[in-house]
Amino acid sequence: MRPIAWRRRQRGQVLPISAICAGVLLGGAALAVDLSVATTNHRNLQNATDAAALSAARDLGASNGGQANQADRLQGAVDALRVVYDHMGWGSSGTTWATGVVHAQTGQNCGNGAAATHCDVTTSGPGAGSGVTVTVDIPPLSAPNPAYDERPGAPGLPWGYVEVDVTDPAAAGLGGAIGLHMGPTGSRSVAYHLPAAQPFGFALYSNTLVTGGNQGEVIDGNVYAYRDINPQSGGHSGFCAGPDANGNLGAIVLGSPQSGSFPSPDPAAGSPYQSNVRPTAADTVQAVSSCSVATGSGTVNQTANLGACGTLSVQGVTLTAVQDPSSQACMASPALLPPDLQGPSLSGNVVTEDGSALGNNRSVLTVTSALTPGLYYVTHNPNCSPPSCTDVVIDGHSAPSNCTGAYASSYTTCLVGVTFWLDQGATIGVTNGAHVLISPYQPPSGQTEDPNDGFYSVYAPTGSAGGLYESNVSSSLTVTGTVYLPSGTLSAGQNALLSIDGQAIVDTWNVQSGNFTNPEVTFDPRYVAKLREQLQLVQ
Repeated sequence: MRPIAWRRRQRGQVLPISAICAGVLLGGAALAVDLSVATTNHRNLQNATDAAALSAARDLGASNGGQANQADRLQGAVDALRVVYDHMGWGSSGTTWATGVVHAQTGQNCGNGAAATHCDVTTSGPGAGSGVTVTVDIPPLSAPNPAYDERPGAPGLPWGYVEVDVTDPAAAGLGGAIGLHMGPTGSRSVAYHLPAAQPFGFALYSNTLVTGGNQGEVIDGNVYAYRDINPQSGGHSGFCAGPDANGNLGAIVLGSPQSGSFPSPDPAAGSPYQSNVRPTAADTVQAVSSCSVATGSGTVNQTANLGACGTLSVQGVTLTAVQDPSSQACMASPALLPPDLQGPSLSGNVVTEDGSALGNNRSVLTVTSALTPGLYYVTHNPNCSPPSCTDVVIDGHSAPSNCTGAYASSYTTCLVGVTFWLDQGATIGVTNGAHVLISPYQPPSGQTEDPNDGFYSVYAPTGSAGGLYESNVSSSLTVTGTVYLPSGTLSAGQNALLSIDGQAIVDTWNVQSGNFTNPEVTFDPRYVAKLREQLQLVQ
């Protein structure tokens, strides 16, 4: 009988246990439903901010030649708000509402004067969207990556970035019945736009080193060297970044790091940081009023002011720079990569010179007369090693003068309308006192849509260790346009003269000559290859 009595004492417990379990199950179900709704809401808001940021970013660079201006910022803010309005389904007058919101801010955070540098708008949605907060910042103010935020002391920079933030109070949902409340749902997007036809704003870019000789070197425009700039200490040596063709002062930018352990692998193969180079006169960058008064004896100089790294802006380059306390140069952090420029098209007159099957020390092309205008596609002879053997030879003895008119008095070899495409490490050599002029090939109208046709004199795609070598036997080389050797070398001997009216993008710059007060490179955006357009979400 005792077991029966024991069971009687357990009666009535099923109901409260079931009630507790039911509450847990209902709460779990309610939470699952609310989480699903919150996820859907967040996805919806993320789609809205992504589209709004991209729409606004696309406006940046639509006018003023792609350069920073307030009109583009104002239009970007209007378009961002309009896209959010349309996506949230607030009505059919998104443009009217967005324009009114931005116009109301023109006296505060979105000035419409030429000197205005930013547009920041925070507003609530209209009508049913009154609880939703929309924020548009051009440039960003609170991006997860602070590199995209407006720089202290540099209003309006960086150019090309937009931040859009939307916050929506969450509905009470089913969880509210049991005391489970969801917080607000929000999303943030940062977009970037680099307009089409923008130049890469360095006169000289070296992915490793800039090595100079015992004569003065002048680069008119900005200069970038990943590791260091190192002229010799004797004679009239020295290096100077002067004003470019538009009068913009030249700055020197080095890659990060500039102290501590070298990265592994090290692109500069253990070469010293700028503050440790020899001669010691080159270990600190100096500011000069002009390159004509820059001192020699191994000094490194720039015409841009020192200490302005935080406000330094280089066209077509996303640059975060600080001043290296040891060398005083601006230091890019992270280090800059060579630009991925679209190459010339293989259209029009294309001449193929294939050296892949040639024997030892055999050149592919020896220039003995004027070349027909065209693109010369040169494939490297693996049995030909520079500088003693180059795939293309422009020789002062075997290439008699072919220049006419105004060129006749200065040059012996005029390659007007000639572009060299250097494949698989092909190289060019200017030797034996040749005085050479090279200007880019432009295919006939209607045969190409490549925006960079007509802007390259020398092009080697990334990965092709092509090179341009000028011997030291009183030769001279004048080039118009872009010399693009991002994996290759440009080298000139001590008695050679070099002049590039455009820009040079190389892996290694080893020019031992110098040209005294005449610039070796003059950056002129009219003559250089342009960057590819970019429109992307960065966060």
